[in-house]
Amino acid sequence: MTASEWKRAAIVRAFVQKGNGRPRNDESVKSLTLSDFAKLGIVGLSSRPTVQRYYDTWPDSLPDPEPGNLAGIPWK
Repeated sequence: MTASEWKRAAIVRAFVQKGNGRPRNDESVKSLTLSDFAKLGIVGLSSRPTVQRYYDTWPDSLPDPEPGNLAGIPWK
């Protein structure tokens, strides 16, 4: 992946929580669904299939990034 693709995957994983489709009642930052994230209209991340692809691209061997902290991301 290119640096911009790693960044997109990190952004998606920092804010999206995949689940079983039930509404979320928590106040955590990581509470957007794939569809809700796509609805934000971020350039390059505005369709559900694209958000899904970047979500799935993030390696399971790495911890999910925290919003505002991209330390340890592989593009460095």
